[in-house]
Amino acid sequence: MSDSTDPPLEGRTDADRRTTRNQLVVRWLTLLAVVGVVLLGSITAASLPVPPGTSLLGLTASQTRHLLAYAGLAVVLAPIVTGTAPSDRGVGRLALVVCLVIGFGAAVELVQAGLSHRAGTVADVGVNAVGAALGLAGVEVLVTGVELLARVRDGFR
Repeated sequence: MSDSTDPPLEGRTDADRRTTRNQLVVRWLTLLAVVGVVLLGSITAASLPVPPGTSLLGLTASQTRHLLAYAGLAVVLAPIVTGTAPSDRGVGRLALVVCLVIGFGAAVELVQAGLSHRAGTVADVGVNAVGAALGLAGVEVLVTGVELLARVRDGFR
């Protein structure tokens, strides 16, 4: 997707088209890398060592990993689905990102249910959903803050 603030395709130079194409390629490759890491971490027997009793805000180490992984996945997927211009972002597109991430998480849990060394749970899908929502909320807060600072800098024009 391109930003809605970009000039129409016919008004772009070859350099603009290459830059846009390169940005899309980088976004997709980043998404594939994150999906690969999450999938690999979800289906392998090896797990990061965690001291007993370790928790973050009452979450177990496993839940914390789920939360962070799916927040990261949502953050990387969002610009592909929603674009990067403020007018491209909307509740519907952000909801689509969360649904896609939840769907991926549910599929991973189904795969885990069929593995002898892993267990797929509905609770993990719930933590994945919370992670996706928190990741997007964090990005929206940051983007809105940056946009507000730019408006302040420009005298609220």
